[in-house]
Amino acid sequence: MAKAGPDKKLCGAITKSKRGTCGCRAGARTVHLGYGRCSRHGGSTSSGIKAAQLEAATSLTKDLVLGDLTTMKPVDPFKAILQNISIVSREIEIYSLRISEIEANDILVRPVTVKHRPLDEGKEGENPGIEVEERTFAPIELNIWIKARHAAMDRRNRYSKDAISAGIAERLVRIEESQARLYYEAMRGILEDAKVTIDAAMLVNMRKRLTAIDSTAEEE
Repeated sequence: MAKAGPDKKLCGAITKSKRGTCGCRAGARTVHLGYGRCSRHGGSTSSGIKAAQLEAATSLTKDLVLGDLTTMKPVDPFKAILQNISIVSREIEIYSLRISEIEANDILVRPVTVKHRPLDEGKEGENPGIEVEERTFAPIELNIWIKARHAAMDRRNRYSKDAISAGIAERLVRIEESQARLYYEAMRGILEDAKVTIDAAMLVNMRKRLTAIDSTAEEE
């Protein structure tokens, strides 16, 4: 079985000797080359194919997501949680786009495991000169993109619960209040430097303008 090159992903299954892991290319001699286990370690089984399909879908989506994001690193746990929510939300958007392209008769699928073996001639044993193909049909299930979206939605729910537990909403409110005060003081300082008399009506108008800015930011 072909070994993986330096830039290829490995099968990685633990060998029978338990002294190491399989060095074959991921998905070697299966229908999902590049992902999942090789045929020698369950890659052609129904569960192996499902796992490889999910891995491929997730890998593709992460590449698309990372291509859309900046390289900014979170500086604290609060920003990390919010960034996780943003990333998984983008994943869900991509999965939804893929799902919208699925034909109606492909929403439910029946995975097929294909196995090739020598022809069994009964008492004569197996005939290596003739190869037969066996197909095993698994139970009907949802399309892999739908399953991937369900998994991503579950992760977003967990991240959202973490955000609530960490009090991020309250923290964001405090940040917005602090920014509003800074805007107010800046506007007041500019008017005072310009020798403009600040009366009650002007203060009301300043508050109205700041409220309008906040409303516009929320809509965006």
